[in-house]
Amino acid sequence: MTREQPPGHDGTARYDYADGTLTVKRDTEANKKLIKARGSDRDDDWTRRVPATRTSVEVGDYLWSIPDNWAQCYPIRVGDTSNERIYHITESGEFVLITLPDENSRLADAHHTVEAVGTLTWTAHADVDQDALGDALNHVDEHSNEYDDAVGDVLEYVRDTPKDAVDETEEVVKIHSLERVEDTEDIVKSEVDPFSAPFRSEDGIVTHPEHRRESEVMLQVHDLLGNFVVVPASPLFSVTVR
Repeated sequence: MTREQPPGHDGTARYDYADGTLTVKRDTEANKKLIKARGSDRDDDWTRRVPATRTSVEVGDYLWSIPDNWAQCYPIRVGDTSNERIYHITESGEFVLITLPDENSRLADAHHTVEAVGTLTWTAHADVDQDALGDALNHVDEHSNEYDDAVGDVLEYVRDTPKDAVDETEEVVKIHSLERVEDTEDIVKSEVDPFSAPFRSEDGIVTHPEHRRESEVMLQVHDLLGNFVVVPASPLFSVTVR
C-alpha cells in the first residue's frame, strides 16, 4: 500500500510500498532531492540525487519524485483508482500527463511515468439518441397542429446530420471549459475518467443554420429534445495533454 507522509521539519517525505520504503529529502541549497529506496531485494536498495526542479521532460521518462516547480492541475481517474495527474511547468508553459504508481506497487515500480508532454487539450461531445429522436418525430407527426411546420424539419436535420447539429455547442464548450472548471471547486477536485463534467447550456445543445437558438421554432425543438431525452442536458468535456 502506498502512503505519502507530510514532509517533516527537515523536508523529508516518506512513501511506503508493498516491499519497502521510498524516502525523499530536499537539499534546498543544492536544488537537489536525495531519494533513498530501501527494499527487501538488493536491487531495491539504492540512493540517488536528482534535480529538485525540472523545466523539460520527455515521454517515457521515469520520475521518482514530482519536481518542486510543477503545479498540479487536474487528477484523472482511470478505472477504480486516481492514478493520473496533469501538471503545468510554469517556466516552459508545457503541460505534463503523469501516471502515478499503483497503490499496491512494489518498490521497483514506484516511479511516476511521463505519458505526454505538450498542450492542455479539451474535447467535448454530445450524443444524439436516434431512437428517442424517432419517437420525437412521430410525436410531431401525430400532433402537427401543435407545432410550427419547421420543427419537423429541424428534427430531421438532427437525425440526418447529428454531428453538425451539436458541433457549435461542442466548440463553445472546448473554448470555455478551462474557465468553467477553474471557477468550480468541486469539479476541480473531482476525479473521473476521463476528466468530465456537465457544461450547462441555457439555450440548448442543438443548433440549426436557419433558425436562431432563441427562436420559437428552436424553443419547441429544445422542449422536444429534452422531453424525449434525445440529447443530454449538457455536453461532457474532457481534458488531456497532447
